[in-house]
Parts: sequence; structure tokens; C-alpha cells
Amino acid sequence: MNLVFRRGAAAGLSGSAVRRGASRQMYLVGSHIAILLIYCAAPLWAETPKTPNSPPPKLHFTLVQVEDVPGLPRVLLIGDSVSMWYTPPVRERLKGIANVHRPPVNCHTSRQILTELDGYLGEKKWDAIHFNCGGHDFSYRNSVTYAPPPEGKINVPLDEYEKNLRLIVARLKKTGAKLVWASTTPMSEAYMQKGYRRESELFAYNAAAEAIMNEAGVPIDDLYALAKPNVEKLLKDGVHFTPAGSEFLAQAVAAAVMRELPASSLKAWRKPAAERKRRIIFNNDGNDARTPPDEPRTHENFLSKRTTALAGSQVDAIFYCTGGFNLYTHHGKDTEARTYGDANVVNWAWDLGKNGPDSLETMVRFGHEHGMEVFWSMRMNDCHDSTNPKNMSQWKKDHPQCLVGKKGIRYPAGGNRWSALNYGLPEVREKVFRILADVASRYDVDGLELDFFRSPIYFQPQILGKPVTQEHRDAMTELVRRVRRMADEEAIRRGRPLLLAVRVPDSLECARALGLDIERWLEEGLVDVMAVSCLFRLNPWETSVALGHKYGVPVYPSLSESRFKDTETNALRRTDASYRGRALEAWAAGADGIYLFNFDDPQSKLWKELGDPRTLPALEHLYTTGHTPAASGDGVNRWVAKGLQFLNLPIPMPERPLTLAPGVPASVEIRAGMRPNGDTRLGPVMQIAVRLRLQDAPANAPAIEVKLNGHVLASGVRDGQWIEYPARPEWMQRGVNRIELNLASGGKDKCIVSDLILHVKHP
Repeated sequence: MNLVFRRGAAAGLSGSAVRRGASRQMYLVGSHIAILLIYCAAPLWAETPKTPNSPPPKLHFTLVQVEDVPGLPRVLLIGDSVSMWYTPPVRERLKGIANVHRPPVNCHTSRQILTELDGYLGEKKWDAIHFNCGGHDFSYRNSVTYAPPPEGKINVPLDEYEKNLRLIVARLKKTGAKLVWASTTPMSEAYMQKGYRRESELFAYNAAAEAIMNEAGVPIDDLYALAKPNVEKLLKDGVHFTPAGSEFLAQAVAAAVMRELPASSLKAWRKPAAERKRRIIFNNDGNDARTPPDEPRTHENFLSKRTTALAGSQVDAIFYCTGGFNLYTHHGKDTEARTYGDANVVNWAWDLGKNGPDSLETMVRFGHEHGMEVFWSMRMNDCHDSTNPKNMSQWKKDHPQCLVGKKGIRYPAGGNRWSALNYGLPEVREKVFRILADVASRYDVDGLELDFFRSPIYFQPQILGKPVTQEHRDAMTELVRRVRRMADEEAIRRGRPLLLAVRVPDSLECARALGLDIERWLEEGLVDVMAVSCLFRLNPWETSVALGHKYGVPVYPSLSESRFKDTETNALRRTDASYRGRALEAWAAGADGIYLFNFDDPQSKLWKELGDPRTLPALEHLYTTGHTPAASGDGVNRWVAKGLQFLNLPIPMPERPLTLAPGVPASVEIRAGMRPNGDTRLGPVMQIAVRLRLQDAPANAPAIEVKLNGHVLASGVRDGQWIEYPARPEWMQRGVNRIELNLASGGKDKCIVSDLILHVKHP
């Protein structure tokens, strides 16, 4: 902070000269050329011997001015030499987010700032201004330098300091910028004993500034409180901070500034990371180490279960879940160890952290070594503990009032998940936030996923079959906002974006019924990546793709395992061909990639197939009327009262079989992806067929006429309960395909079609 030469005298420009109309630009140029600082009794830059042709003194790197990057917000840092030293790391942390400027001088006292503020502000618009003064104000000086009393007199008396601050705030507010005040940083006890400054006056000036800022509605970046606990380690001369100390302050300053910037600027900073190519996102539920007790409990064996084989595949991101609520295999600060087991199966992943990196750190290291992102996936309301007591955390047992229901009561909706957290309670939202913040602050993850499909119940009215209110939705939105702010602050701290992903229903109306205001989250720029669907699907993929892309958010349809009760239907929809068909449908709808959930065979060839829509059409695939139930099983009706009102797709077979009456035509809708690939370089030209599965049909069942998009198909070939009707590839179309069925007239018997597929295969 110490200056031997005052800026005004050295530059030959006084504040009054500026006020009389001297050019602000010339003022700044003059400051650049002529300022000479001494820092800690050493020059901030080397002096050059004066000769007639010698260049002007070189400006110290902390005062070098920067050129604006077009389109980014403009930030101004005003302060003394402490602020000078944290300016470069603040710039680095806000690189790509904001243009960070400062006056090319040590701004010293409130008196100097008030006098020269117009010059500091210049002519351009500022979006945020972070400012401080005080350390020089309450210093004791004689006519030349610092001196303790009685020789030294206080530089700017407290009453003048208060008056100056009010005038500075009033002037800064006229700029329209968001303002942030920084408290004066602490000084060492040894330095205070020299008598140049006093602790009591540091308190008094900080308190006066705090009162003025509170009165003016200016947020405070409390650097004093931040640095005080470790002040002796952070300071190098009793006043100024070590390089590490300046980095420490810069983290707080950057975060404080970031909170005042438009959300759009932060979203723009995250945009390249958000739009990174993710051909396949693999959601791993964390049961890698759920094995017989005698398995080797090593990191290598852990990775071999689900992960090692993914190297070189089309998996570009792993969303890794380490457990249900508060029971995790990573070593959290405020959570419990997930170590349950029985005689035949144990989960030993938590043991990894006893002798090396824990489960999450191990996954992060593997992913980054192989060019994959790794997100930590938090199941926002995992309710496996409703049916399995081993999954119940001690926290839930200790806080039964935080659950939506009670064991033993049968509820009409919400999947009867009585053990779900009640997000209507502040203590629940606080607990969830702390879990997320702990992971974000301690692990080098690329993002956090809020998995709202595990399980889709968040507020008590839902389980009672009653409407969720806007107040509930607002509470959840505020939690998402808080997580977004935390993630961005952690991103600033580490110098690269920390993304926020959500997995949500593919219907805005259904989501609102759950208490999730998805479009509001997208409008506010809270979400970077959106995955849709799981237990139930309600809309064509195009609906979600259009919604996400409207707000610049990539969308990933979630392909999960089938949950039909019918054994044959379930098995068919879990085949590779079925997964390929669902992936092609998603790619054709404009999806940004494929999200796989509850699919964990690392040896499956699908990891090297589903992420490439160019080559997929040349592989066997099939399309069905749907791969998840709509009303029964895990359908939407189970979770939301009258949930079928949100369904905009036909109820799939065999959940709703089709009964054919003689001479009465019926139609079925199937959505398909790209047409079969006709490029022989990728393999043989594919053939297609419509296949019907008849329920209890005798061998001599009446003939069924089948049309595909208006084209009559040849007679079918019977194979058990199935009848196959060949078709020409060009008759199939991208998107909706309409299959018309007509049972031959003249008979009396009806025919029940329990399943129907559009099969694309090799000849």
C-alpha cells in the first residue's frame, strides 16, 4: 500500500485539472506513463536510467490495462495495492466471462477515489464495479511517509471517510453498474505494533463502511472475515498478501463479481463445455462393487466391472451415482458410508477410499485419462428404502419428520414411496444442497447431475393424490438456483466450468405436477444439459429436443430397461436390436446424444454403436409401440394422480392390446428413425418387415390384411404367435409410420394383437 510518490504529483495531473475538463483519456495515459510505486520498500518495476531518448518507466504487470473482448460484460476493480495484486488472478478466473479492468494506479484513500473517480470510470459502460478503500484512510502519516502518533496524523478522519464513501456510492450508482463493496483486509499483529495503523480503527472504518453499504443496498464481499482466520500465513509483510494469499482473495472477489453479472454471461462461458460432443452418456448406478464377499477389493477390479472396457468406445461421459440418499461409496464430509451387504453379496466400493482414491475419485481419474467427462449423479429422491430397510440412511431414521409419509400406510400416488424426502421443508433442501456442495468442492468432476427421476416424488401433496402448488415449485426452483450459483462459484475457484445436468420427465405439464418448473430453469439459464424420460415416456422426442434447443441446452433421451410385466414383451425390448431402434428414433428427432440408464454390461457392442447415427441404420434394429408402460407398472399414473392426462403418445402394446373385429379396420402408430441404409459400403441393404404377435390365436386364424403407410403388404408368414409381413424399405418413413390392420370379413371371431414391431434386418 505504501507510496513514496503520489500519483497526482507524479503524473502532473491533479484532480482539479481533471474536473476542469482535462481529457479523461489523457489522464489515464498520463497515469500509465508517469506513475512510480514502491511496494514493500522495493519498486514495483525496475527504474530505467534517464537519458534523453530513454523510454518511459515500464508499468507494473498488476496495472497493465487490457483490451475488451467484444460481447463480454465489463468489470472495474477499484482499490489500493492489495487489490492490485489480486487483479491478475481475478482476470484469469473470469476469463471468458467478463472483461476485468482497474485504474492504472494505486487508488489509495477515499479522498483520492472521490477526487479522481470520473477518470477511473471513463466513458464506457460498466456492468459491475468491485471497490474498496480504508487501509490508507486510517493510516498515520507525516508529510512524507508513514509515521506513528504523535508525529503521524490519521490520513482521512472517520467522519470524512464516511462522507466520502456516501458520495462515492452515489456516483457509482449513476453508472447503472452492479456494485460490490470489499471490506478492508486484516493486518498482522506485528505490523500493527509499529503504530502505522491500529486494529481498533480498522474495525471502526470497516463497521462504518458496512453500515453505509447496508443502507445503500450494496452487497459486501467480506475479505476481512475471509482472511482473518489464516492472516499470518496469508500475509508476507504484515499488510500485503503472498501470491497464494492474493489467489485466495481473487477467488472470493471473482465469485462476488460473478454473482452480480448477467446469467447470460456465465452461460456463454459454460456454453463450449455444455455443447461438447457426448455420443453416449453412461449413467452408472454405482453398483460396480456389489459382488460376492471374496472378490478382490482393488481399484483395478472395481473398474473392470463396468468401466475399463468403455475406453475407446462411443461413451463420452460417465454420470456416476455413488448411492442413494446420504448413503454413498464416496467419502463425503456430511454423509454416511454405503457398506451394507449380506451373506452372498456385499458392496465394497467404500473400502477403496481407505487405501487410495475413493470410488468417485477413481471414476474421475479413469474418465479424464480416457477423454471422458465425469459427472456426479445425485438421485434427488432415491426411495429404494421404502421396500428395502438396508437402503435407509441413519439421517432419515433420525429425521422421520422430513419424509413425505409413514411406513405401513398405503398412499394413492407417488409410487407409494413413503420414505421420499419432503422437499417442502427447508431442512431437506439444505441437506441436499450440502451434499452437492461437498462433492463440487472436493472432487474434480466436470458436472453435477440432479436426477429427478429417482424417484419422481418431491412434495407431500403428491403422495396424497393432491395438487402440488406453485409455492412448492418455487421452493425447488430456488434450490436449483442455489446449486447453480454454488457450481459457478466452484468453477471460478478452479478456473473451468462446472456443468449442471438434470434428468426430468419429457412433459412440462407432468413435471409441474411433480413440482419441477423445468422451463423456468431453462429460461433462467440454470441448466446446461438435459436428459429426459425413464420410468415413463409421455411425448415424442421432438418435444423435448425443441424445448431444450429453444434455450440452447443439449438434450439426451434416456433409454432405460423395459418394465413391462409381460415376459416376452420385456425381453424383446431389452434386445440389442430394440436399443438400436430407440437410439435411431432419438437421433432422427434431433437429439444431441444417447443417455443409457440401467444398462451396465461393459462388454456390450452397443457402446460402440448407439452413438453413431451414420452407421446404425446398417445394423439390425426394430421399432415398437413403446418400451415403457404408460398407466400400469411404473407408468405415469402410478406416480401422479390422473397422470395419463399428460400422455401424448399411444398407450403401447401389450399394455393396451388391439382387438380386431372382422371387416373393421384399425391402425397402430410406430415412430421410426432413419430409413435403412442403402450404402453397400456399410453392409448389405437392409430389409424390413411388420411383425404381429397374436394373443391365443389358433393356427387357422383369419387372414389379416396389413398396410404400411398406405402400401399393402404381402401375405404374412406364421411363426408361433408371430406373423411376419415383408415390406419394401422405401415404404418406411422417418418419424410416424402408420400400420393399418384389417381382419378379413365374413367371420365371427375376433383377433387380439398383443404386440407389433417394425423390424429392420439383414436379408
